[in-house]
Amino acid sequence: QGGGGGEKRPMTFTLKAPKSSRMDLVIQAGLTYTMAYDGKQAWSIQPWTGSMDPQPMNADDAKDAGRMIKFMWNDLMMTSNDGVQLQYIGKDEIEGSEVYKIKSTSADGSEIIYYLDVDSYLIIKWTSRSMNSGVLSESDTFLGEYQVLNGRTLPFVFEQKMNGETMNVYEEYVVQKGYTVAETRKAAPKEVPAWYAERYPGATYESYQEALHDYLNGI
Repeated sequence: QGGGGGEKRPMTFTLKAPKSSRMDLVIQAGLTYTMAYDGKQAWSIQPWTGSMDPQPMNADDAKDAGRMIKFMWNDLMMTSNDGVQLQYIGKDEIEGSEVYKIKSTSADGSEIIYYLDVDSYLIIKWTSRSMNSGVLSESDTFLGEYQVLNGRTLPFVFEQKMNGETMNVYEEYVVQKGYTVAETRKAAPKEVPAWYAERYPGATYESYQEALHDYLNGI
């Protein structure tokens, strides 16, 4: 679930290591924005344009789509993907907690500074810097509500800020793993998520959308 400006909207992330990712964001019942990346190409479906056909994304937007995978597999876990270089750059303090700082630099020049709690080694924040259309873009992501799931300690809340202002808050409620994921570039635009189909056998895409609509109205 994510939202900015006080709004809450259900969303589903489908992630497949090392690089494939897909996000489906429900704008309203029957209106779902999709963004996906297969490691080489990115596409999106923008239903408000009147078309449900996948459209290729430009280079800068494709970079953003490719970064979705870092929600589950960050650069500290998977440094061999893109020629990522890691550098320890000292200690700092965040809200009274001492942290280690590790800078990750990708082959395209984009950087992420990870802030790790010195006691638990959990990431409590990361700062992303990248060039988009010749303009430097910087944002902070704060991680919290860690829980142990399938043997991994994962954050269940991501708060994204730019210039100190909260832009989005992502709250995870359901995490499913172990499903076979088709190449995201070729995935069918209207498909029921695997976890929903398992929970509700015979579910159609329309019934899935109706359930999301009911959920959204109940928030």
